[in-house]
Amino acid sequence: MPGTIDAVANLRFWRAHARPALARLRETGGAVVLATDDGGTITVHDEAELRELVATAEREEMIEFLREAKADADAGRTVPALEALDALALEFGLERVK
Repeated sequence: MPGTIDAVANLRFWRAHARPALARLRETGGAVVLATDDGGTITVHDEAELRELVATAEREEMIEFLREAKADADAGRTVPALEALDALALEFGLERVK
């Protein structure tokens, strides 16, 4: 499995298309080339590689989320958790946090 996949968007694309790729892997018994609209491709040879690709996508998405959350916190773009939960409860007509 290549370790040089940089584009999180491509990882998300491949993750979203893992099920059809898995079906093709099982049908053909051979490698499947996954491609995105922007020209990115990766060849997956078996189910283990496909599962590793999905796991890599999930890790990269979590890392991206955590970096964005830290940047928001560092920039002061946060509110206390109870205040945020209260606002969500109000917005969705739920019982407010006590």
